[in-house]
Amino acid sequence: MTITAIEPAAVADRAREIHAAWQADPEIPTVLEGCALYTGEWNDFYGGPLVSEYSVTRDAQPLLQGALRVMALKSALYELTGDELLAELPVPSS
Repeated sequence: MTITAIEPAAVADRAREIHAAWQADPEIPTVLEGCALYTGEWNDFYGGPLVSEYSVTRDAQPLLQGALRVMALKSALYELTGDELLAELPVPSS
């Protein structure tokens, strides 16, 4: 199997375009507000507090914005590689 290297700048450029398109969509605030309402579905405790002031309710919007950036990067990688496995980005869940 031959894998062609993808230029990081190309991924970043395309991810910015994707992210900007999502942010420009008039429905994205409603989507993010809806996601933030389901905080009970977020598993935010793994046996010991890592951030003592963490609040899923208060921190939902910044976390969702970070998730959008990761999704834009994954989308850009998938577009450029055509391979779901190569487009995987390991990121912490919280």
